[in-house]
Amino acid sequence: MSGRDAYAQWMEAAGIPRTRRKMYPGHGATDVQDFYERHELDAYLAADAERMRGHIGEPYLQMGVVK
Repeated sequence: MSGRDAYAQWMEAAGIPRTRRKMYPGHGATDVQDFYERHELDAYLAADAERMRGHIGEPYLQMGVVK
């Protein structure tokens, strides 16, 4: 499994909706609906980051890095 696949699975498990999961890995819009939904992404970044922290914890803690 690639890192991108693992990240997608973690986002799904954290409850991040599919429309946003499709946009986060950096893929461009694949259809007109994606293009028009892209402006909503900024509003969800903080909330989705919090969901990910709740699911996998702080990345630096997972890697054993002292902050």
